[in-house]
Amino acid sequence: LPGTDLLDGGDGRTDGSGHGTAVAGQIAARRVAGSGVVGVAPDSLILPVRVYEDSSDEATRAGRGPDASRTAQGIRWAADKGAKIIVVPQALKEDSPALKEATEHATDSGALVIANAGDRQQSEKQDEEESQERYPAAYDGVVGVTALTSEGAASGAALRNEGIGLAVPAQAAPTTFLGNGDCVIAKDSPSSALATGYAGAVAALVAADHPDEPPEDWAYRLTVTALRTTPAEWSSSVGWGTIAPYPALTFIDDGTALGPENPRGSRIPESPAPVLASQPEPDFGPQQ
Repeated sequence: LPGTDLLDGGDGRTDGSGHGTAVAGQIAARRVAGSGVVGVAPDSLILPVRVYEDSSDEATRAGRGPDASRTAQGIRWAADKGAKIIVVPQALKEDSPALKEATEHATDSGALVIANAGDRQQSEKQDEEESQERYPAAYDGVVGVTALTSEGAASGAALRNEGIGLAVPAQAAPTTFLGNGDCVIAKDSPSSALATGYAGAVAALVAADHPDEPPEDWAYRLTVTALRTTPAEWSSSVGWGTIAPYPALTFIDDGTALGPENPRGSRIPESPAPVLASQPEPDFGPQQ
């Protein structure tokens, strides 16, 4: 669809770096002759919102890199145009009041924000970056996404933080790329940006299948049905677990599921206190 370009003006359908095209392909690539790439939600419509050029040092110095203010504007614009799922593949270090308000505005408008929970850069030491949160993934109401390897294991490149809600395999991902047709990207290491694209696509399927539910319910479906060893436990490496599209679509909320907080309230019965039976004093008969 015609979108917006907050950098250079226009409708957002001109991509200079390939990142937006790759994520759009993951979500909504249609089946065409000669291509093996089909998006997870191929009937969805893409509303492109261009908020930065690329993440290079050169673009950042020129004021055209990832920016909290423009990202906030983009989220607001998408929500006001009726977007139901807003995918934010970039992970920002800056906790911005404007960005937080934009995500709240999106939720109030009936949209669910799916955002990248962050990867370490190769130049960053793991112990320095391990617990740092990324935005808007860390905000309430946003589903933060981290990447798994192609084998489904936690990625050593991914940050560990409280903003993680879901984990998605996102390594060696086949998708679309500018004029080069099909390609495979993130061959050497998983990408949480691509994981966010896949999660956004599954969220689109959920929203389409349950149009009368609010975004809080869509987020709950995605997280409560995620695959994890212990249903009641969240992990800083995979959040509530590995995304499970079919269970998310078919989940019936009766209030008894263990895991993330239920927006409709939980009806899990409390375990009764143990009852200790008292035993009568033994009768040994007359004592000598």
